[in-house]
Amino acid sequence: MNGDSIRLHCAPWVVPVCRSPIKDGGVVTAQGTILAVGERQELLRRYPQAECKDYPASVLTPALIN
Repeated sequence: MNGDSIRLHCAPWVVPVCRSPIKDGGVVTAQGTILAVGERQELLRRYPQAECKDYPASVLTPALIN
């Protein structure tokens, strides 16, 4: 894996700072930068090249989108 990889981190719940909680959500990152936060299926469509990592027993709490 190289440093340019786009990653989709998915969890049963994503609780962003500035939005309502997202059930079955995800956070897309690249080089330590948050690119997008949203529903898993939407992010899979928008970032089909993303390497997907599931966190099945977790809640993700991303900060601000860069």
